[in-house]
Amino acid sequence: MIQQDKLLHFFYGSIMLHLSMVLFNPYISMLIVAIIGAAKELIYDKYMNKGNCEWLDFAFTMAPCFLYLITLVF
Repeated sequence: MIQQDKLLHFFYGSIMLHLSMVLFNPYISMLIVAIIGAAKELIYDKYMNKGNCEWLDFAFTMAPCFLYLITLVF
């Protein structure tokens, strides 16, 4: 079973990706999601000690980008 925190990261990664794709091309949108996801984990969670810094959270934030790339290939 997937933790609720990981599902929220996936959900917000999806929202960020699709909203940014309205203004930018898909690759820039994926870069935006990566920057925001990494900043959230490193700055907010690790540096400010307001959460748990986990690489798996970043991976779940980036998962919608990888799923989008898979749909482009197939």
